Amino acid sequence: MANNRLIRPGFFVNPGVSTLSIKERYLLMGLTAVANDWGKLWFQPIHIRSQVFPTDEINLNEMNTMLDNIVSKGFICVYQADEVKYAHFPSWRQQGSFLMQYLDKPRPDADIPDCPRQHDEKVLLKKFSEVSSTIEGKGKETNTIEPNGRERTKEKEISEILNPPLVTAMAERYPEVDVSYYRDKYILYYESREHNITDHRRNFEKWLLVESQKEENNDFIDEEYYS
Repeated sequence: MANNRLIRPGFFVNPGVSTLSIKERYLLMGLTAVANDWGKLWFQPIHIRSQVFPTDEINLNEMNTMLDNIVSKGFICVYQADEVKYAHFPSWRQQGSFLMQYLDKPRPDADIPDCPRQHDEKVLLKKFSEVSSTIEGKGKETNTIEPNGRERTKEKEISEILNPPLVTAMAERYPEVDVSYYRDKYILYYESREHNITDHRRNFEKWLLVESQKEENNDFIDEEYYS
């Protein structure tokens, strides 16, 4: 299990994840690392147990129960090909998903067949070149291939836009506000929903201004005000 994966803040506040036990949440995170670069894995409980819980005493019945619960929540989809069971993450490439993964150079997908249900062709699109600034730390934009064959420039990640120098500058401008905390809250808020924000720097400063005024007046401001 040598796959680096990104665990987003949305994982910990997702309503579906909150219904899982602590062990099941750990297992779900582990499954992202067991999966190949296309979000697919061999669905064999003994193998998965050896990868995620190599030193823990977890019997096979418990393992099957945890996997069944994760499947029932829709986090992974189980399918069969040539009498072999496989699974995949339907939201592996889905923008806004807390399980979404970006990889600069995914390894060849030669061993595991596709799910016949193919939940979303855009999610499982095979010809892509996306960069995760969080994983790679390169802060650059690349082109992606749309299903119609046209290229488009990938929008910068919000976390890349609200970079450390900006956070430092905003912390000096709004010393009474925990800028780092609201940066994380801002990223989680806008990555988990559709929006038409074109200038995240300005909009983030609006958040900080609101919080600054709230601190001065000791008032509560509803979250919907931000949007």
